[in-house]
Amino acid sequence: MAIMLVQSITLLRRKWYETFLVIHIVFAILVVYALFRHTSFDGTKWNGYLWPMVAIWGFDRTVRLVRIAYCNLNVRTGKYFASTTSSTVKYCKDSDLAKIEMYPAQTTLVPRPGQFYYIYQPMSLKGWENHPFTLGAYNADCRMKNEGSQQRSKLIFYIRPYDGWTRRLRDQCCKTDGEVHPTLLLEGPYGHAAPVHTFDTVLMIVGGTGIASAVPYIIDHVSRASKPQTRTTRIRLIWSARQRGMYYQVFCDELAQILENPDISTTFFCTTDMSTSGRAFQGSVSEKIPKTGAVDTTKPLSTGIEFLPGRPHIRGTVMAEARAAQDSSTRLAVLACGPSPMADECRESVYEVMKGEYQDIEYYEEAFEW
Repeated sequence: MAIMLVQSITLLRRKWYETFLVIHIVFAILVVYALFRHTSFDGTKWNGYLWPMVAIWGFDRTVRLVRIAYCNLNVRTGKYFASTTSSTVKYCKDSDLAKIEMYPAQTTLVPRPGQFYYIYQPMSLKGWENHPFTLGAYNADCRMKNEGSQQRSKLIFYIRPYDGWTRRLRDQCCKTDGEVHPTLLLEGPYGHAAPVHTFDTVLMIVGGTGIASAVPYIIDHVSRASKPQTRTTRIRLIWSARQRGMYYQVFCDELAQILENPDISTTFFCTTDMSTSGRAFQGSVSEKIPKTGAVDTTKPLSTGIEFLPGRPHIRGTVMAEARAAQDSSTRLAVLACGPSPMADECRESVYEVMKGEYQDIEYYEEAFEW
């Protein structure tokens, strides 16, 4: 028990998570077995206190296995008797970002903002590994041509490769010109959506892959606004990242048009570009960014998108939006997802606003690191 306690220190758990997980499970089994042995001197008198613990753990494992099967296997009558989850992984060296596109076999899964899923790669050497990833984007109405035009949801996840499984996935892509089709399994969804659609203005401040938390809310807003089922009339997205190429990898294909919605204004900060500090450019930036082959920079951008070098002034941005909302007697939601310093500054800025006279502001923070 003492070893398990020391091993659970946050620093050790983050640095060697897979080692922590295996040792933790093995030691937990040994502790339970030792408890049975320790109390065996008195027969089965104490077993009534131990078996419920085993039953709870076993029930949890069983439910997760059933959920994995439910999400990734769809059995039905007809020509296409059974279908499984299909996936595509693309890696871009210029943005150092991996993009996972998955089509769950289960058609009843409804993608929503705020969700996260566990992803498995069962055919790998460490097939038991599972990692939580925030749903970065989705299309709820995709047609699978090889399955009689069956409607499926398309789920998109954005991953920054580091160590372990994400690095191995990146290496697989690099060996095959940046794209692979591995066997991946989903477990989920988990999480819940913040009610940002009940606010007049939504300010989104995200850093790096934190954009994954913002895009689903933007997709949801576009869908709600067409019905209409939202109170929101304005969304301002502030996104900072190290590479401009990340923008093109996220907002491409079916996502290329969502930022052209008149309700949405976007400012992208490139933190590694300090050469043109203080200057902004809008519209088409294909001439400003060199072509890389992996990222298509030839497509024109919406005129509502502004590119700036350096880092965003978070406090000033929050204060300005709060003053504008107060002057117009509207409600403001602030959604943040980024590194700890960014989230801390955003939270402190909202708190400073709330200490003043303006109270119609809410702060929502999405997990950036798991």
